[in-house]
Amino acid sequence: MGNKRALALGTYEGAKYHPFTGGDKIVEGVLADDIAVDSTDDYGVLNKKTLGGYDLFISYTEFDDTRLPDEAAAALVSFVAGGGGLLAIHNGISITIRRCWRNMSTAGSSGLLPGRMDSGSAKSSI
Repeated sequence: MGNKRALALGTYEGAKYHPFTGGDKIVEGVLADDIAVDSTDDYGVLNKKTLGGYDLFISYTEFDDTRLPDEAAAALVSFVAGGGGLLAIHNGISITIRRCWRNMSTAGSSGLLPGRMDSGSAKSSI
């Protein structure tokens, strides 16, 4: 296993469509040779101190009406702006519905993410 660490966030209880139960173990297993993954459903991890201990943030968040607090959104934007990775898996893109996504996407004013999404394929300069 490499020295890289990832933090995966998903919904275990009360998920409308895609619970993280089971999916967390798949993500952890796929990345096990290169990246140690800590999986959680605690949105409280979206803060600068916690994210600072990781190289990658993985979102497998559930579609819901919960608004991401401004502090959490700012921490995620800061993490990505500082060179941290962001991987949104399937319904994990739901975290991007929140306002903070505009600050990270190439369509936003800062364009922090070097990739672009089109026709179902990702193209990136990473």
